[in-house]
Amino acid sequence: MSIEFSFKRDFKSIIWKETLWLNLLRSFFAGLVWLVVMSTQIGAEAYIYLLFPFMYLFILLPMALGGHILSSLGVPFAGVFAAVLSIMIIVGDPFVFFLHKARPEWVPVKEFSFVNFSVVMFVLDEETLDE
Repeated sequence: MSIEFSFKRDFKSIIWKETLWLNLLRSFFAGLVWLVVMSTQIGAEAYIYLLFPFMYLFILLPMALGGHILSSLGVPFAGVFAAVLSIMIIVGDPFVFFLHKARPEWVPVKEFSFVNFSVVMFVLDEETLDE
């Protein structure tokens, strides 16, 4: 049985290095997907999507976390805003899924779903999770 993640409760169990690596992998592959998609658009500055991991860390992630906080405070449509932002990163998940199947040591989780409807995924230390 899986327990839903709670940032406040599970903060001490987060493994930050692996969390950063996992989310950078997701954003790297999402950037490649958006690069291909946008390169089909005439006149699009597609090369900017090579910087997607940085855009994820400094723009997308803070906006999504802000939307999540506003949603938890009861602000209407803030959760929808965070969900729309998650679509930007979800497109990289299938590639991370296949990478996990081919090289599980490169993806720091036991299981990785084909699609994960979350802007940020936290890697938790299971030993400290039970405390």
